[in-house]
Amino acid sequence: MAREYNLAFMKKNQKAYIGSSEENRLRPLIAEIVSTGIKAADATHIACAILSECDYLITTDDRMLKYRDPRIKIITPTDMVYIMEV
Repeated sequence: MAREYNLAFMKKNQKAYIGSSEENRLRPLIAEIVSTGIKAADATHIACAILSECDYLITTDDRMLKYRDPRIKIITPTDMVYIMEV
């Protein structure tokens, strides 16, 4: 049930798809984020969210939640529920 809810939420709210055509913009941004101590896989998620001009990146990963960048707000699922209810 949770999986279906999450998939429906993502389908309704997704904004963009970052594919290989964006690699020239994506790689430098990933490197910038990795240089702050974020793991490469997590940096890729953050970079894709930034390039997609997302308002929020939702995660439960503590390291990602500590990352600060004016281009993206990284929040917990609970925070997102609160935002959606207000």
